Amino acid sequence: VLFEEELKYIESYFCIQKNRLEDRLTVQIEIDEEAKLCFVPKLILQPIVENAIVHGFGETTDHKARIFIKGYTQEGFLKFTIKDNGCGILPEKLEEIKKSRKDKNIHNGVGISNVYQRLRIYYGEKADIKIESSPDDGTRIEINIPLSEVKDNEE
Repeated sequence: VLFEEELKYIESYFCIQKNRLEDRLTVQIEIDEEAKLCFVPKLILQPIVENAIVHGFGETTDHKARIFIKGYTQEGFLKFTIKDNGCGILPEKLEEIKKSRKDKNIHNGVGISNVYQRLRIYYGEKADIKIESSPDDGTRIEINIPLSEVKDNEE
């Protein structure tokens, strides 16, 4: 789908979460016009954002959750950055997540692993997901997709 359509899915998801979390959730989305016109697989951001809300902030936290999404093109790639100010990921858990996204035999939830596998199926080894996180300092996830594969390509 055009990323512009994918953006509607994520905005609908945030609308549901804002109704649930009320003023405890702040969302900022910045998407370049060029990025909006690229074709991407459906639901590449929603699972990652859901992970941020569920694991980064939990169900009962009073913490003010902030999620920032940026979409842009740079150096031949379509890039999406998802940052949150949640509790972060412990180093050993982060290593487990990184291993699970590449090894289908390691089950560690669905979100990042599923998105990673789908990106690799569609775009090959040039597509990647980078994860940076530390406890109490939030998480930053960057999705990189070869731009040559997403422009004017509905397949």
